[in-house]
Amino acid sequence: MYSRVRTYILAMVAAAMAMVLASVGGAAIQSALFPWPPGTDISVPATTVAAVAAMPLIAKLLLIVEWAVGDLLVFAVAIWANGFRKSILWLAWLVPLIGVGSNFSEYPYPDWMIVAGVAAVPLAGVAACFVIPGRR
Repeated sequence: MYSRVRTYILAMVAAAMAMVLASVGGAAIQSALFPWPPGTDISVPATTVAAVAAMPLIAKLLLIVEWAVGDLLVFAVAIWANGFRKSILWLAWLVPLIGVGSNFSEYPYPDWMIVAGVAAVPLAGVAACFVIPGRR
């Protein structure tokens, strides 16, 4: 009993670390390809709203792809850390959902991006079931 709980906790910590690394890496790539306009301070909502509105559509689509890949990475790491048992998936949903919630509370993304980001979470979970080996 306790070893299973310990394994779940370790899997969730590993998944959370994967989410942080994926978001930092994705943000670095996104900033290199599509830098924020000069004078943008992401801690000031007014400048962030203007910067997000000025983002080209391709940058917004790449951001959604980054979220989906990050979610898939979270599920993959959680399954790996759980000994390739997919029973962790019921709990691993929390990590990307918290990530989506914090991301959308931090930046004023358009509604269609919010819907796409939330839709990426279950799609990534389904993809992890097919990509990661282990019990089906």
